[in-house]
Amino acid sequence: MAVNGHSRGSYHTDSRHGSMHSSSNASSSGMCSDGDDRLHGSASGSPQQIGGLSEADFERLQDMFKQGHSAFQLAAGFHFRELLLGMVLMALLVALLFYRFRSVAMRHITRRHEGLAIDAIKDMDSQTFKRLLGSVDMPSWMTYPDFERVGWVNTVLGQLWPRLDASLSHMASEMLRPLFQENKPSWMHSVKLDRFTLGNRAPTITGVKVYGTEHSVPSEINMEVDFAWNGNQNMELFVRPVPKSMGPATIFAAIISQIVLLKVGLERVIMRGKLRVSWRPLMDEPPCIGAVKIAFVDMPSFSFDLNMYGGDLTLLPGVEMWLNAIIKEYVLGPYCLPEAWSYAFVPGINQYDRPAGMLFVTVKEATNVPQMDWFNPSDPYVTLFTRPKHKFKTQVKENTLHPVWNEDFRCLVHVPEQQQLTCVLYDYDTLGQPDVIGDAHLNIRDLKLNEKQDIWLDVKSKIGAAEDKGDSKITRAARKYLQKAKMHSNPRALRMDSNSCKLHLEVAYIKFSAQHFEAAMGMQGDAQTRESTSRPSGDFSHQPSGPSARNANVLGDVDIIDMLEGGLLLVDVKKTINLVHKPIYKGGYITKTHATVKVKVAGETKLTPTGTGRDAAINERLEFVLSGQAARDSNMLIEIEVWDFKWINDRKGSKTVPLQDIVQGRHKADQYVLTDTRHGQIILEFTWIPLLENR
Repeated sequence: MAVNGHSRGSYHTDSRHGSMHSSSNASSSGMCSDGDDRLHGSASGSPQQIGGLSEADFERLQDMFKQGHSAFQLAAGFHFRELLLGMVLMALLVALLFYRFRSVAMRHITRRHEGLAIDAIKDMDSQTFKRLLGSVDMPSWMTYPDFERVGWVNTVLGQLWPRLDASLSHMASEMLRPLFQENKPSWMHSVKLDRFTLGNRAPTITGVKVYGTEHSVPSEINMEVDFAWNGNQNMELFVRPVPKSMGPATIFAAIISQIVLLKVGLERVIMRGKLRVSWRPLMDEPPCIGAVKIAFVDMPSFSFDLNMYGGDLTLLPGVEMWLNAIIKEYVLGPYCLPEAWSYAFVPGINQYDRPAGMLFVTVKEATNVPQMDWFNPSDPYVTLFTRPKHKFKTQVKENTLHPVWNEDFRCLVHVPEQQQLTCVLYDYDTLGQPDVIGDAHLNIRDLKLNEKQDIWLDVKSKIGAAEDKGDSKITRAARKYLQKAKMHSNPRALRMDSNSCKLHLEVAYIKFSAQHFEAAMGMQGDAQTRESTSRPSGDFSHQPSGPSARNANVLGDVDIIDMLEGGLLLVDVKKTINLVHKPIYKGGYITKTHATVKVKVAGETKLTPTGTGRDAAINERLEFVLSGQAARDSNMLIEIEVWDFKWINDRKGSKTVPLQDIVQGRHKADQYVLTDTRHGQIILEFTWIPLLENR
């Protein structure tokens, strides 16, 4: 049956778009016969018509169909693979988000439960504790019979807390603002403390133990206080996370650092720890207590919540690790034994402990010191200390990877069970800050008493610092990220990480005995007798003489006796006044005056933090441990210099104060006029505390 070419079974083609439309109402048989007839059409000279199409159009249609068919097969496979890949990526993203928010939620839940438990402790009786907790996480007054539960203390503390919160929050804000800016990490352009409050929840005292003597009148009262604090503190920081740089290669980063400003909040600190409170000396006259001293027995455990307003905290992977380090090293560390906070109720009272012993250290050598500079060997030196406030420093050995020092040092030890010798190896840099190569630690409690020991310590890079078990997963991940970044930015760190740098020491810990104290007290009496004779001033010789000195010679501990005869010199640098402005050729009128005070006495030099302005408030205390020989030297001077180290070093003036004026008067505060300058003053306060002063 013939089918008309324009029937419902015909094909219509749009040559512009290459699309094909077919009518679906024609029968399949009709289409086939029609197609056959037209494919085998007449061979006349006129253009062949195939289904209303010319032969050329039909051939073009065939080619398009073949190409379209293969493209259709490709498109089907491609879309399927994309769908599968998208599903896998979506599953991974969902799993990652679930893990991220689950870990954060679990941490919040755990901290919330811990906080609720802390709040409930003060209202529970012993039976409730035993029923709920059994023997797990019991407060000290339940675990140890000699600890007492003092509920009335918590009541009093709760009533005092609003006043304490106002004053302590203000003091903490003033302390933290410069602390954050001076100790910001390298990836942070700037950080500013905007707000800080301790909240309206007071710490909870969970147990108190009082040490005392029953058979004699005590001269002091010592207490141990267990506490827990589920606070609602709030601290807000403004952080610019892009490093500032003047180099042309990082101009974009410098611009971003001026634009990007993130707000980070630290909230809800939970803290547990133990305090040691000492009330001494006890006196027969009001106020009956000379001073109070408070210190953490160990580093308290703490945790906190971090929030970033307007974003995810993972954008700042190192901020939690940095805040942990700041809190441990600068906020809590200065108040952990043997350091402490003290307040004297009676002016001039001795608030310091007698030392328990002395650590003799000989820094001999270091091996396998890494090359920290690109072209020259390192210039290593070592700082060592048992207390961060009393540091000692070796000489700088230039251009060597195997320095040999053989230098001797003496360190006082107050709490040998908790103190350790810390040695930090530096590479001196003439044009900038010294590079920290690594550090080594030695626990004093591990040393043999009164015996010299030869010890090799591994110097470990800060990059490989040990992780704290209390760190969150974000902190641990950030630490690994920053460690890798540090290694890539400083290839010398890779060498430090692979080579074993060692420090060779010779140490001996001597515990002070009653004979030491008796000999030192006797030599002080001998020295006073010698001072009352006609011996010429300045003709001082530290050769032991007299019966007490003969005792010292027999004991063989002349160095110990000499140290016990000495004392502690406190130099409080309050403020500089009306300093001379720095000249233009030294950078003046570009920046403000930056005043740093350098104090030197008995060969030991210490610097204060930098104060800004010609009238700079510094308010820093420097401590010097002086031997008996130095304390008795009538020619010994306390040398004070004021410097501006910004851009080009500029000395603002100096002042010298005789040490004997402070030793004999015990205390002196005055406003001193600086010499070697046109104008300028400095306010200083000096205090001398003998180590063997009768309490």
